[in-house]
Formats: sequence, structure tokens, C-alpha cells
Amino acid sequence: MYKSSKYNYYVEYGQRVIYFNGLTGSSFSVSQKEHEKLKELSKDLISFHIQYTSLFYRLKTWGFIVDENIDEVDKIRYRNRQAVFMDKFYRLTINPTMDCIFNCWYCTQHTQNMGGMKTEIVEKVKKHIEIMIGNEKITGLHLDWFGGEPLMYFDEVVYPIAKHAFNLIEQNNLPHYHHITTNAYLITQEIATKMKEIKLNGFQITIDGDEKRHNKIRNVNGKPSYNRIMDNIILLCETVPDVRITLRLNYDNATLHKSDMQAVYEQIPQQHRNKIRLDFQRVWQTYDNNSTGQKANEPLRRLEKDVVSKGYSYSLSNVFSIGQSIRCYADRYYYAVINYDGRVYKCTAHFDKAIGILQDNGIIKWNDDIISSLYSKATFENEKCLACKHLPICMGQCIQKMKTDKCMMDYSEISYEQFIIDIYNKKMKQYANNIV
Repeated sequence: MYKSSKYNYYVEYGQRVIYFNGLTGSSFSVSQKEHEKLKELSKDLISFHIQYTSLFYRLKTWGFIVDENIDEVDKIRYRNRQAVFMDKFYRLTINPTMDCIFNCWYCTQHTQNMGGMKTEIVEKVKKHIEIMIGNEKITGLHLDWFGGEPLMYFDEVVYPIAKHAFNLIEQNNLPHYHHITTNAYLITQEIATKMKEIKLNGFQITIDGDEKRHNKIRNVNGKPSYNRIMDNIILLCETVPDVRITLRLNYDNATLHKSDMQAVYEQIPQQHRNKIRLDFQRVWQTYDNNSTGQKANEPLRRLEKDVVSKGYSYSLSNVFSIGQSIRCYADRYYYAVINYDGRVYKCTAHFDKAIGILQDNGIIKWNDDIISSLYSKATFENEKCLACKHLPICMGQCIQKMKTDKCMMDYSEISYEQFIIDIYNKKMKQYANNIV
């Protein structure tokens, strides 16, 4: 016996209807007439099976039809537990400092004059990486720099730890990624050359709209920063092999409507644009019922078209994804944030309470009471998420927010229908390219 999947979507798109399954990510489209026929057939799956066996099994393979005894939520739970506990590709975020040269109004890390990571903590971090490779047998290392502004302590913290870590990685023949979240203001040719040496080729760099608006928000005691940051992006593209830059565009409604984004796009030379992905992210303090979903969709879609026409890739502020079994990479057990003072966290957005400490031997001593509360169940184990049709493409709250009653759907800048249409169009484009 069979049943229709609870995660089937039917999205009208012009004269056609897109079929999409949230659990498998499968999609295709049919005419309106074909859709009406399939709706009738789905009312009696036994007859459907007998009359159109080949089509029936194709839909079953794609996940639109499932065995009656299958609990699809259990499949989501199982995949989630695998992703949380069995993925040993270690992602380690290090905060060399919580200080910053800027004082952006929306940032939680303001200029604090707390200083940087001391030499003794640097040595503990090196030992920690050694232990994770040698004892924990991690399958790879994703080293990530955050803060504060990590480049304030590039020579004292970033460079020595990275050089040590990647020597170990190469000795053990493990895959690795190296990434930094930076405002890029402090990058020089010397620093860019050292970044090349330590294979630091992943960057997230933020601007706040066009030059005029950005400089109002990001400046050094009134000194503008926009052009220096944009020049340093070009410097990275010219210096670091295989560089991948996510240029995060923080925005609110005023930025969407008033900034001259064309000037931003055109400031990067054409030959470098394929190395840069533009990431449109709303400033979280400006979320409200009037700023999310379809109402914000129209100006964002205009930005999207402009970006593509200029030769960039892009992403929009969006809670949906395909094939993700967790809400956030920080939900994984093999993830840690080591602060400049040796305290350890599980998220770069929550520094209100440490849940671990880095010991002299390089081992993290976790607070078992907090860790057990975070990992005792999946983040979506609540009545609202378990009953939600969008669970497979949303995965509920992250591990830090799972005890709140907020819904991630409230934070999406595009609707689930538009997400499905985008997925379908991307698939069709890839299919057409393969034919050609």
C-alpha cells in the first residue's frame, strides 16, 4: 500500500505546474491539464499503480509517493542525527579578538579594547588542533576566523596558528578549508601575500550599500572605509589563488530603495566577478512583519537580475535549502568557537555564556549540563515544526534557539513558492547546458 508524501508541493508557474518534493529535492513540471489528471490519479493510488505502472514508480523513486508504513519524519530525524554526530569534518572558529576598528550600530561586537589572544592561548589552540587530528581522528579541518576584527591580530594569532594547523593537515593528508570573516580594511599587500602562503582563500567581507550609505555606518572615527575595502577586494583577487569571496551586502529597506547598487557592482573589474558571490542579508534588527516575504521580494528580485547581468553569482536572505539535515553548521557536534580568552562557545552569535574552556593540554572541557541540553534531541522536536510541511527545506530553529517559539519562516526574504521556482529554473538551465 502507498500514500502521497506529506512534503509534496504544487506551484503554479505560468501555464505549467511545478512538482517539488521537499524531502528528496526532486522537481519537474507538467501542464495544467496533466496536473488535473495527476490529481485524480492520486486519489486512488492502487488504480494509479495498475494503470500507469511506469509513471507510478517514477513518482515513487522521486519521493512523491511513499510506502504507507514509512514515517517521513523519522527519516528526517535519522538524517539529522547522522549530520549532527557522525560528520567528523571539524569546523573550528577562532576569535583572535573581540575588538574592532569600526563601531557599526547593528553589530554585537563593538569596539571594546579587550585586546587579543595571548601567546599562551595561541599555544593551547595549536595543541587542540593536534589532538583533534591525532586523537579524535577528524576527517578534515575547516579553520574559520571571526571576531571582532581578526586581522587586528593577523601576525600574532592568525598566521602562526594557521601555519601550524595546515602543516599538520598536509602531514596527515586531510582535506581542509580556510576562511575568514573580515571587514577587509586592514588588508595590505604583505598580508595578502601571507594569506596566499597559508592557503587562506575563503573570505566573507561586508559592505552596507553604496559608498555614501556604507561610510555612514562603517568608518574609523569618521574616516571613510568604502573605497579602501573595495580596493582590497581587488587586491585579494589579484594575489590569492582560487580566492572565493562572499561579498555580504547588509541592508534595510532604505538601502534597498536608495543605494546606487549599480556603482557597487561596476567597481569590481569584470575579470574578477566570477570569484565573488554577492550575499544579500537583511540587518536582523530591521526584521518586522512588513519587511519579510513577498513584500520585500520585488526589490530583491530586481537586485538579483542586476547582479546576474553584471557577471556575479548571488544568494538572497533565505531560510530554505535542499538536502540540509541541520539548520546551521554550528548545530554539529564537531564544531567549536574558541574565543581570544580561551573560553569556548557553540555559536558566533551567542557570547553571553561560555559552555567550555580550553585547557592547557589542548582539550576542551565542556559544561556537560549545557551540552546535554543542546544535543539531547533534534532542534525541530516541537509540535509546530513536526507538523509543518516545510520541515525538510527549513529544519526548524538552530541549536541555540530551539527552545524559542519563533518560526524561521518569519525571517525569509522570499516565499517558499519562489524558492521552488528558483530551484526548478536552475535545474532546467543545467539540463539545457548539458544538452548543448
